[in-house]
Amino acid sequence: TKAIELRNGETPLSSLMHAFSCYRRGLSKDALKDPQGAIEDFTKAINILPTYTDAYYKRGISKYDLKNYAGALLDFSKSIDIGAENGNAYYNRGFTKYFLDDPKGACQDWNKAKELGHEKAQELINKFCK
Repeated sequence: TKAIELRNGETPLSSLMHAFSCYRRGLSKDALKDPQGAIEDFTKAINILPTYTDAYYKRGISKYDLKNYAGALLDFSKSIDIGAENGNAYYNRGFTKYFLDDPKGACQDWNKAKELGHEKAQELINKFCK
């Protein structure tokens, strides 16, 4: 919070550091079980740095925690679309699709998560994908 308050200047580096500070505070709020506060900070980070894949991913987690599955799906998808070859993003997007009544899409994502090395994806594939 102090780093965000003390921000000065508009150089590319200061903007990057500001985005990182917002992201880190969002992580702290998430750890403190404040998903709405985390979403606000992840959104600030994204507004500063629109290609911040981790901020989209973590905002998706916070939205998922609030059962905002449609919002979580958009964030997980954006994280993947802008370049995250992250098994966690596919794994969690699969859960989101499952809760949005898209089991086929969920299975596709869990298979991609497995391909990317996610250790628990096979359990979901065995349980939900025929």
